[in-house]
Amino acid sequence: MTRRPAALLLLALLLLAAACRAPAATAEVPALLEPVGVQLDTARVVRRTLEDVSVHPARVRPATVTLSFAIPGRLAGRLVDVGEEVAEGQEIASLDVEQLDAERAAVARERENLALDHEFEQEATALELEVRRAELAALENGSAPVPDGDIDRPTAIRLAELDIAALERRLQEAADLFAFDDSRLAAREDRLAADSEAHRLFAPVSGRVICFSAQDGSDIGAFVPYVVIAVEERPQVESDYLSAGLVNDALGIHLHQPGRIIPVRPLPTDWADLISRSLSGRELITSYEVAESDRDLLAYGDYAWLEIVHERREDCLVIPLQSLYRESGQTFVYVVEDGRRIRREVVVGLQTAIECEILEGLTEGEAVHVKT
Repeated sequence: MTRRPAALLLLALLLLAAACRAPAATAEVPALLEPVGVQLDTARVVRRTLEDVSVHPARVRPATVTLSFAIPGRLAGRLVDVGEEVAEGQEIASLDVEQLDAERAAVARERENLALDHEFEQEATALELEVRRAELAALENGSAPVPDGDIDRPTAIRLAELDIAALERRLQEAADLFAFDDSRLAAREDRLAADSEAHRLFAPVSGRVICFSAQDGSDIGAFVPYVVIAVEERPQVESDYLSAGLVNDALGIHLHQPGRIIPVRPLPTDWADLISRSLSGRELITSYEVAESDRDLLAYGDYAWLEIVHERREDCLVIPLQSLYRESGQTFVYVVEDGRRIRREVVVGLQTAIECEILEGLTEGEAVHVKT
């Protein structure tokens, strides 16, 4: 009696185990199911121009002209104040030229003494030369005895000729040396005269004085920015500093203001102003100019931004950057056909922050899945 229930129990367990294993041996791995009744986020492959663009805050201000003295010196005084209007050619400030005038006087005295010394030396040498020539003539005609020594008359004549040649050479060398020294001093005198003229600073344009960098009575170096003049008739665009390579290599730069787009051109870097700003801790800027015909379109102080085009692709296939996938060194997209996503490898060209160029793998009009 006990064996039969045990056998029946064992048989039941075997059948149950077989039933559990059978589906695992015969079932297939289900295919990836696409959403049913759910709209996939897709985008069409379009053909158009693609640009790589960066955007930078900008501001519109009057053009400025920075002036400096061409020589160092002590500031004697300025003739205008901050905020005043100045006309082109108007004197703005000057340096104390007392030291320059003293140096010019010293150089003039040095030239005068040089000329007196040269004149005295030439007269003395000329007299000595005259005496030696008379002695030579006396030796040649026999009216003068041969100097004491073991030499004959021909030898004495030859020695006198050599002495005369040496004196003539000394006269010429002294004249050459005087001409060199005098021309050197004359050039220095001319330079000091030019510096003395450069002690006055004039406005090269008409405008409004907006700042001075130093106080009267202080020393200032040559070519150190001293005064800034704003030219309100010439509006200028500024942005935070952008490298010369970035703006000069751009395919195009446009200023955007509400309701208007204006092309602008970067101005050459003012290295003196850039270095001065850097040393003084002021903000570094890059400046741009507009065509004269567009100046009336600019509004000072309005919100504006610069759009800089770095690269451009004409007539290319474009898709959203969110359509791209990258895995194991491959770049691919999912093309949507009949509601299903089909993986397809692509070759990518120019990429921007939101779009990319497709070189190979897609055709115009196809739909691609966009990641959300």
